[in-house]
Amino acid sequence: VASSGGNPYYMIELLRNGTEAIDGYEAPRSLTRLLHGRVMALGAEARRLLEVCCVLAKHSTLERIEACTHLTRSALLQALDELEFSGMIELQLARILCRHDLLSSVVTAQMSAAARTMLHRFAGAMLEEEAATTQAVGLIWDTAEHWLAACDASRAIQSLRRCGNHLMDVGMPSEAVRVFERAESLTSSTHLKYAIGAARSRALLEAERPLEAIAALE
Repeated sequence: VASSGGNPYYMIELLRNGTEAIDGYEAPRSLTRLLHGRVMALGAEARRLLEVCCVLAKHSTLERIEACTHLTRSALLQALDELEFSGMIELQLARILCRHDLLSSVVTAQMSAAARTMLHRFAGAMLEEEAATTQAVGLIWDTAEHWLAACDASRAIQSLRRCGNHLMDVGMPSEAVRVFERAESLTSSTHLKYAIGAARSRALLEAERPLEAIAALE
């Protein structure tokens, strides 16, 4: 239902393909070809704006889109009009979202690796700046995921460690454990693993999980 975006044809094709699939579900090629053609028919600025919306996902607010694209107001309005008239975006409060999951996957797949990496880098830097002010845990976590997608694991680890330390400061050690585990899994450096593991052990102790803390220390 989410992937069809309310389009009956999309729904029928998705259901038919789902019932016929043997080795796991994949979107039908008929739909991906159709959507790919529609995306490539967009003007350059509209297509780039749609790519930004897909990369930002749930964080795709008007303000963030404007910051990522640096389009003139006239070009931004024209691109938004083109996307809305094409049925590719929808407005939810202050967010501009890709119309449905299938379209988002097609848009992401047709982007060049370099462009996709750079957009994730833009998103990571922007969300990181916001997170430094708000200390919103979800925002910090998503910042790390953008840095990972931008092939910058060190920035992702930094974000997660800051998130874990903040959670410890506000008395949420169990949540900090999960964040430190994620950070530890991203590095191959023995020194860094030790530092993060020590922080995870402290979090486990504060969460009153002593046996796990001892295992982590060992």
